[in-house]
Amino acid sequence: MKKRNTFYKKFNIKEADIIKEYFNNLNNNISLTKKETIKINEDFEKAIEYYLKQGKNLKETLKILSIDNLGDIYQKEPENWYPLDNAAKIYPLSMRENWMNVYRVSCYLKEDIVPEIFQIALLFTMKRFPTFRTSIRKGFFWHYIDGIKKRFHIYEDKKPPCSYINVSNIGKQSFKAVYYKNRISIEYFHILADGTSATIFLSTLVATYLKLLGKEISTNDTVLDIKEKPKEEESKDEFKDKTTNVKSQSLIEGKAVQIDGKSSNIRPCQILHFDLDLKDIKELSKNKDATITEIILSLLFISISYSTSKEGLIKIQVPVNMRKYYPSKTLRNFSLYVTINIPREEIKDLDSVLIEVKRQLYEKNNIDNLNGILEY
Repeated sequence: MKKRNTFYKKFNIKEADIIKEYFNNLNNNISLTKKETIKINEDFEKAIEYYLKQGKNLKETLKILSIDNLGDIYQKEPENWYPLDNAAKIYPLSMRENWMNVYRVSCYLKEDIVPEIFQIALLFTMKRFPTFRTSIRKGFFWHYIDGIKKRFHIYEDKKPPCSYINVSNIGKQSFKAVYYKNRISIEYFHILADGTSATIFLSTLVATYLKLLGKEISTNDTVLDIKEKPKEEESKDEFKDKTTNVKSQSLIEGKAVQIDGKSSNIRPCQILHFDLDLKDIKELSKNKDATITEIILSLLFISISYSTSKEGLIKIQVPVNMRKYYPSKTLRNFSLYVTINIPREEIKDLDSVLIEVKRQLYEKNNIDNLNGILEY
């Protein structure tokens, strides 16, 4: 309270009364722990100070930071819980100490991130994504994700990408929103979402952030309207009841060749940054009559072949967005993998590898083969 009184002293009497009414309204819409309530109040204090320093008056500022944008997710007890979808079930079982299936999607902006506004953007965006307002729980027979009510907060990006996310305690979220200079990144534990839904969440969050900074951003299939109520189809488990008459194929394959060297106890042990010109990749793809995916896969096979002296199958699993075959708006996992196998001794040059990659993708990345995997 002492800190809040200090905040009020920055305004004249009339403005201080308006601010007090604003925060009373804010706290009437929050039913969290005392610590988290204080944190959210501080979030809004910092945002107010930012806008005022940018020359906006108090009326404009409080309109931008309207409490209505929070929704009721910080007040009502959550009722949303979901069994893990088929693609997510393996991830809790494969977790080990300090290792889990985490991936990152990022967006680079033209200017450095304003943390005060990024934090507010996250608070406003969360009401649109009920499946993301969850924590992993362990039932008697299986894991599931359960709704949580908490202050979702941002982090400055200081740790190595895709570091371990602590999901072991009740109420721990399964993703992190981080920023560094002009980059916004979201890291996800794979139980939560696949690449498509992860991109939609990131795009919507970035759009909300830019709108708070006064930019005009339209909504579409990738950028959702946070004022719109979540749709039931967005939380659907699309793997459920997906059966066909196609005979199931065996998913048991031989072991992949192991890369030379010893595994490091530090994960990831090294971070490599590559700047690739998309125009060059497109031109190469056009010249080789191949897709960008096929080109990159072929280059990966060649790179891996130089990373080991052992003979055997080099394998790369390629994610397949099943929404291409079964149109869906789900924001949960709805992807499968097809495995491309090439013996190391047969990897000679780009052209020969590309032929094999294209052949296997053609045979495996089709609806009949994928339906067989769905049945398995």
